[in-house]
Amino acid sequence: MLPLRLSCRRLSSASALRASLLSSGLSHVPSLGWGPCSLVAATSDLGLPPSAHTLALPPASLAPLAGGGRAPLVHHHMAQCNTKLRELREELLPSWQAQALPDSDRRAHLLRSRLLMNGPFVLAGNWDEAMAVGALPPQAGETATHLGEMLAVVQGAGGALSPLEAHAERAALGAAYVASELFMLSDGSEGFEDTGRFLDERLRELDALAAAAPGGGGGG
Repeated sequence: MLPLRLSCRRLSSASALRASLLSSGLSHVPSLGWGPCSLVAATSDLGLPPSAHTLALPPASLAPLAGGGRAPLVHHHMAQCNTKLRELREELLPSWQAQALPDSDRRAHLLRSRLLMNGPFVLAGNWDEAMAVGALPPQAGETATHLGEMLAVVQGAGGALSPLEAHAERAALGAAYVASELFMLSDGSEGFEDTGRFLDERLRELDALAAAAPGGGGGG
Protein backbone atom coordinates (compact mmCIF):
# COMPACT_ATOMS: atom_id res chain seq x y z
CA MET A 1 0.00 0.00 0.00
CA LEU A 2 2.89 2.37 0.74
CA PRO A 3 4.09 2.64 -2.92
CA LEU A 4 0.50 3.35 -3.97
CA ARG A 5 0.18 6.13 -1.38
CA LEU A 6 3.48 7.64 -2.51
CA SER A 7 2.35 7.46 -6.13
CA CYS A 8 -0.94 9.21 -5.29
CA ARG A 9 0.91 11.91 -3.38
CA ARG A 10 3.27 12.50 -6.29
CA LEU A 11 0.32 12.67 -8.69
CA SER A 12 -1.51 15.13 -6.42
CA SER A 13 1.63 17.23 -6.03
CA ALA A 14 2.24 17.25 -9.78
CA SER A 15 -1.38 18.27 -10.44
CA ALA A 16 -1.15 21.09 -7.89
CA LEU A 17 2.12 22.31 -9.40
CA ARG A 18 0.65 22.21 -12.90
CA ALA A 19 -2.38 24.21 -11.73
CA SER A 20 -0.12 26.77 -10.06
CA LEU A 21 1.95 27.16 -13.22
CA LEU A 22 -1.16 27.63 -15.35
CA SER A 23 -2.78 30.08 -12.95
CA SER A 24 0.37 32.16 -12.71
CA GLY A 25 0.91 31.86 -16.46
CA LEU A 26 -2.48 33.43 -17.16
CA SER A 27 -1.30 36.68 -15.58
CA HIS A 28 1.41 36.89 -18.26
CA VAL A 29 -0.81 36.07 -21.23
CA PRO A 30 -1.82 39.70 -21.99
CA SER A 31 1.82 40.60 -22.58
CA LEU A 32 3.38 37.29 -23.67
CA GLY A 33 0.52 35.40 -25.33
CA TRP A 34 -0.94 31.95 -24.76
CA GLY A 35 2.21 29.99 -25.55
CA PRO A 36 5.05 28.58 -23.44
CA CYS A 37 6.61 32.02 -22.86
CA SER A 38 3.88 32.80 -20.31
CA LEU A 39 4.58 29.52 -18.54
CA VAL A 40 8.32 30.22 -18.44
CA ALA A 41 7.51 33.58 -16.82
CA ALA A 42 5.31 31.73 -14.33
CA THR A 43 8.26 29.58 -13.21
CA SER A 44 10.02 32.76 -12.12
CA ASP A 45 6.94 33.79 -10.12
CA LEU A 46 6.96 30.43 -8.35
CA GLY A 47 10.71 30.22 -7.81
CA LEU A 48 11.14 27.30 -10.19
CA PRO A 49 13.74 26.68 -12.89
CA PRO A 50 12.59 27.74 -16.39
CA SER A 51 12.58 24.12 -17.54
CA ALA A 52 9.74 23.41 -15.08
CA HIS A 53 7.30 25.09 -17.47
CA THR A 54 7.10 21.80 -19.37
CA LEU A 55 5.17 20.31 -16.44
CA ALA A 56 2.14 22.30 -17.62
CA LEU A 57 2.47 21.16 -21.22
CA PRO A 58 1.36 17.93 -22.89
CA PRO A 59 4.00 15.47 -24.08
CA ALA A 60 6.04 16.82 -26.97
CA SER A 61 4.39 14.36 -29.32
CA LEU A 62 1.00 15.95 -28.63
CA ALA A 63 2.11 19.58 -28.84
CA PRO A 64 0.71 20.11 -32.36
CA LEU A 65 -2.68 18.92 -31.09
CA ALA A 66 -2.43 21.41 -28.22
CA GLY A 67 -2.16 24.40 -30.51
CA GLY A 68 1.59 24.62 -30.12
CA GLY A 69 1.36 24.44 -26.34
CA ARG A 70 -1.31 27.14 -26.07
CA ALA A 71 -4.31 24.94 -25.28
CA PRO A 72 -3.44 24.20 -21.62
CA LEU A 73 -3.61 27.91 -20.72
CA VAL A 74 -6.78 28.44 -22.76
CA HIS A 75 -8.58 25.53 -21.12
CA HIS A 76 -7.33 26.49 -17.66
CA HIS A 77 -8.76 29.98 -18.13
CA MET A 78 -12.14 28.54 -19.13
CA ALA A 79 -12.21 26.16 -16.16
CA GLN A 80 -11.12 28.89 -13.76
CA CYS A 81 -13.82 31.22 -15.08
CA ASN A 82 -16.48 28.55 -14.56
CA THR A 83 -15.41 28.20 -10.94
CA LYS A 84 -15.52 31.97 -10.43
CA LEU A 85 -18.92 32.19 -12.11
CA ARG A 86 -20.33 29.44 -9.89
CA GLU A 87 -19.04 31.26 -6.81
CA LEU A 88 -20.59 34.51 -8.04
CA ARG A 89 -23.94 32.81 -8.60
CA GLU A 90 -23.95 31.34 -5.09
CA GLU A 91 -23.04 34.73 -3.64
CA LEU A 92 -25.83 36.57 -5.46
CA LEU A 93 -28.57 33.93 -5.46
CA PRO A 94 -29.97 34.67 -1.97
CA SER A 95 -30.48 38.36 -2.77
CA TRP A 96 -31.93 37.53 -6.19
CA GLN A 97 -34.40 35.17 -4.57
CA ALA A 98 -35.32 37.73 -1.93
CA GLN A 99 -35.94 40.33 -4.65
CA ALA A 100 -37.78 37.80 -6.84
CA LEU A 101 -35.46 38.88 -9.66
CA PRO A 102 -36.69 37.42 -12.97
CA ASP A 103 -34.74 34.45 -14.30
CA SER A 104 -33.95 36.39 -17.48
CA ASP A 105 -32.18 39.11 -15.48
CA ARG A 106 -30.18 36.52 -13.56
CA ARG A 107 -29.05 34.82 -16.75
CA ALA A 108 -28.09 38.14 -18.34
CA HIS A 109 -26.03 39.19 -15.32
CA LEU A 110 -24.10 35.92 -15.23
CA LEU A 111 -23.45 35.86 -18.97
CA ARG A 112 -22.20 39.47 -18.88
CA SER A 113 -19.96 38.62 -15.93
CA ARG A 114 -18.50 35.67 -17.78
CA LEU A 115 -17.81 37.75 -20.89
CA LEU A 116 -16.02 40.36 -18.81
CA MET A 117 -13.66 37.69 -17.49
CA ASN A 118 -12.22 37.61 -21.02
CA GLY A 119 -11.77 41.39 -20.95
CA PRO A 120 -8.02 41.57 -20.18
CA PHE A 121 -7.25 39.28 -23.11
CA VAL A 122 -9.59 41.12 -25.46
CA LEU A 123 -7.89 44.41 -24.55
CA ALA A 124 -4.48 42.79 -25.10
CA GLY A 125 -5.61 41.68 -28.55
CA ASN A 126 -5.09 37.96 -28.03
CA TRP A 127 -8.52 36.56 -27.14
CA ASP A 128 -9.15 35.79 -30.81
CA GLU A 129 -6.10 33.52 -30.62
CA ALA A 130 -7.60 31.71 -27.64
CA MET A 131 -10.89 31.24 -29.50
CA ALA A 132 -9.01 29.85 -32.51
CA VAL A 133 -7.08 27.39 -30.34
CA GLY A 134 -10.25 26.26 -28.59
CA ALA A 135 -11.91 25.63 -31.95
CA LEU A 136 -9.14 23.32 -33.23
CA PRO A 137 -10.63 19.85 -33.86
CA PRO A 138 -8.54 18.15 -31.13
CA GLN A 139 -9.56 20.87 -28.63
CA ALA A 140 -13.18 21.44 -29.61
CA GLY A 141 -14.53 18.68 -27.37
CA GLU A 142 -12.95 20.11 -24.22
CA THR A 143 -14.01 23.62 -25.23
CA ALA A 144 -17.60 22.41 -25.65
CA THR A 145 -17.42 20.81 -22.20
CA HIS A 146 -16.34 24.11 -20.64
CA LEU A 147 -19.12 25.95 -22.47
CA GLY A 148 -21.68 23.40 -21.32
CA GLU A 149 -20.53 23.69 -17.71
CA MET A 150 -20.74 27.49 -17.90
CA LEU A 151 -24.28 27.35 -19.29
CA ALA A 152 -25.28 24.91 -16.54
CA VAL A 153 -24.09 27.44 -13.97
CA VAL A 154 -26.15 30.15 -15.67
CA GLN A 155 -29.26 27.98 -15.87
CA GLY A 156 -28.81 26.97 -12.23
CA ALA A 157 -29.66 30.54 -11.21
CA GLY A 158 -33.23 30.16 -12.49
CA GLY A 159 -36.23 27.98 -11.92
CA ALA A 160 -36.63 24.32 -12.77
CA LEU A 161 -37.19 23.34 -16.40
CA SER A 162 -38.18 20.12 -18.09
CA PRO A 163 -35.27 18.27 -19.76
CA LEU A 164 -36.51 19.37 -23.19
CA GLU A 165 -36.90 23.01 -22.11
CA ALA A 166 -33.48 22.99 -20.45
CA HIS A 167 -31.82 21.59 -23.57
CA ALA A 168 -33.48 24.15 -25.84
CA GLU A 169 -32.65 27.03 -23.50
CA ARG A 170 -29.05 25.92 -23.15
CA ALA A 171 -28.58 25.83 -26.91
CA ALA A 172 -30.13 29.29 -27.27
CA LEU A 173 -28.08 30.78 -24.43
CA GLY A 174 -24.93 29.23 -25.88
CA ALA A 175 -25.61 30.81 -29.26
CA ALA A 176 -26.20 34.21 -27.63
CA TYR A 177 -22.99 33.93 -25.60
CA VAL A 178 -20.79 32.90 -28.54
CA ALA A 179 -22.24 35.68 -30.73
CA SER A 180 -21.52 38.20 -27.96
CA GLU A 181 -18.02 36.81 -27.50
CA LEU A 182 -17.32 37.42 -31.20
CA PHE A 183 -18.86 40.91 -31.02
CA MET A 184 -16.63 41.71 -28.05
CA LEU A 185 -13.48 41.27 -30.12
CA SER A 186 -14.18 44.55 -31.94
CA ASP A 187 -15.85 46.40 -29.05
CA GLY A 188 -13.97 49.57 -28.16
CA SER A 189 -16.60 50.94 -25.78
CA GLU A 190 -15.88 51.72 -22.12
CA GLY A 191 -16.16 48.58 -20.04
CA PHE A 192 -17.45 46.68 -23.09
CA GLU A 193 -20.84 48.35 -22.65
CA ASP A 194 -21.71 47.75 -26.30
CA THR A 195 -21.15 44.03 -25.82
CA GLY A 196 -23.52 44.11 -22.86
CA ARG A 197 -26.17 45.79 -24.99
CA PHE A 198 -25.58 43.32 -27.81
CA LEU A 199 -26.04 40.41 -25.38
CA ASP A 200 -29.21 41.96 -23.94
CA GLU A 201 -30.66 42.27 -27.45
CA ARG A 202 -29.93 38.62 -28.20
CA LEU A 203 -31.53 37.53 -24.92
CA ARG A 204 -34.62 39.66 -25.58
CA GLU A 205 -34.96 37.98 -28.95
CA LEU A 206 -34.80 34.59 -27.26
CA ASP A 207 -37.44 35.62 -24.72
CA ALA A 208 -39.69 36.87 -27.52
CA LEU A 209 -39.32 33.58 -29.38
CA ALA A 210 -40.06 31.64 -26.19
CA ALA A 211 -43.18 33.72 -25.55
CA ALA A 212 -44.41 33.24 -29.13
CA ALA A 213 -43.92 29.47 -29.05
CA PRO A 214 -46.97 27.28 -28.31
CA GLY A 215 -47.41 27.21 -24.56
CA GLY A 216 -44.68 29.85 -24.14
CA GLY A 217 -44.86 32.01 -21.08
CA GLY A 218 -42.10 34.55 -21.59
CA GLY A 219 -38.53 34.62 -20.40
CA GLY A 220 -39.09 34.33 -16.63
